[in-house]
Amino acid sequence: MSAKHLFPRLKGGEIELATLWKMELQHYGKITCNFQEKVLAKNTLEFYRWKNRLITPINYTGYDKNELWKPIHNKITKYGKEKHIVANFEYVDVIKYFSQYYVPGINLLFLQYVISYFYNTGQIKKISIFFDDLIDSIVSKRDEKENFTIIINDVNSCYRGRDYFEDLVKKLKQNNFHGRVTSKYFNYKIKNRFQRYGEHYNSIQILHNMPETLRNTYNSAIYCSSAQLIIEVTG
Repeated sequence: MSAKHLFPRLKGGEIELATLWKMELQHYGKITCNFQEKVLAKNTLEFYRWKNRLITPINYTGYDKNELWKPIHNKITKYGKEKHIVANFEYVDVIKYFSQYYVPGINLLFLQYVISYFYNTGQIKKISIFFDDLIDSIVSKRDEKENFTIIINDVNSCYRGRDYFEDLVKKLKQNNFHGRVTSKYFNYKIKNRFQRYGEHYNSIQILHNMPETLRNTYNSAIYCSSAQLIIEVTG
């Protein structure tokens, strides 16, 4: 993943980062996937800040329904303190939460496997309302002086909801929000041309070398296979 491409203008101010999770804890494979994705957003920003010698503060808030992840979240919070990153976690159902509350001041929003959750649980028809709620509770409450970016990271398959990514772009335009949209994918075990979702990344490996102890504990993958839609809102 090219951190420089995602965050080209973060020279000052603070990065207010929110990540929405919507995954069920069902078996060990889901634990593997979830753990790796939970550190993705924060580590990408950390790497970008280090590479460009920035002192930009990072405030990270993760919204997760399942409190069974609390031990992992505690480790992430502890790690964040060592790296001068403020990390907080809210244990809420993100679908209900953003239909009821406003969250102002966010300038970077990750949607991690949220859309595929709607698809997998037979609720994909509710995605339109969910996008409306996100725009109303987060996008419309952003600081207009700050750049605002949304990154959707999800399964690279039209059978798991990927074709609904662009629905968020349409919703944004309907609410007079415009900007640059980029679709990306990781060139990992691509089976057909329909998985070539826009431009592919040059590498399929995760940003950081995963310590062997973590790989053994969580059976963590070392390759990326998702599709992403990057929306840079400018007005």
